[in-house]
Amino acid sequence: MYDVVTFGSVSFDSLLKIKKRDFIIEKSKLSPSGRIIGFPLGMKLKIKDLEVFVGGGGTNTAFTFLRQGFNTAYVGKVGDDILGERIIKFLEENGLRTFIRKEKRVSTEYSVIFSTKGGEKTILVFRGAASSLTEKDIPWEKINARCFYVAPLSGKSAKVFQKIVNFAQKKRIKVALNPSIDQISLFRSNISYRRFLKMVNLLILNREESLLLTSKKKTGDVFKRLIEFSSQKTIIVITEGEKGSKVYS
Repeated sequence: MYDVVTFGSVSFDSLLKIKKRDFIIEKSKLSPSGRIIGFPLGMKLKIKDLEVFVGGGGTNTAFTFLRQGFNTAYVGKVGDDILGERIIKFLEENGLRTFIRKEKRVSTEYSVIFSTKGGEKTILVFRGAASSLTEKDIPWEKINARCFYVAPLSGKSAKVFQKIVNFAQKKRIKVALNPSIDQISLFRSNISYRRFLKMVNLLILNREESLLLTSKKKTGDVFKRLIEFSSQKTIIVITEGEKGSKVYS
């Protein structure tokens, strides 16, 4: 039995650190956060620093648990390509048990991350194979665990959430959920998804996601609505970047 099994994306990431003089941040209604980042059009900008690494919500959390001594496994999908092979090799060489399927029709997920001096990030992401996880890709008989951590699932993968929660309920496995924008859209438009939220033991959202899910503008009102969506035993976390997090229990 595993202590934790994580579900979510795995990707090849490029982290670009940009100089303050090369971008601006302005207020805008185009963004749920009320702010947008802008670059000069038609110019070639020098990057202050560059890092290339394996990332993704599913594997990042898996390594966090693994390094704390928990018996951890990861479930996900990559493309049948060079990047996918590199990712699988990297995960296995670093001691993570994986249940990864290869998708021949779509490439491996790839992200370009812009990081500002304050630590805030804007991400350009090609979801690729990571967003094509289906019920058939999950080896249900091999993933018995004490806890499931469901990182953001996008595209087709967002729909497999119900199957994961049902399996967890049947096996008495605790569930932590950090939903994607795609999942939040499903929660808002489908009453049955709210029923599944009540089966979640730990719900994690950033500030923008919490505003989108609840259609509220104040943190106090956000918590009240999230409490309505969740069970009385659910722990609710709203992350706020460098300001830390707010937790309701």
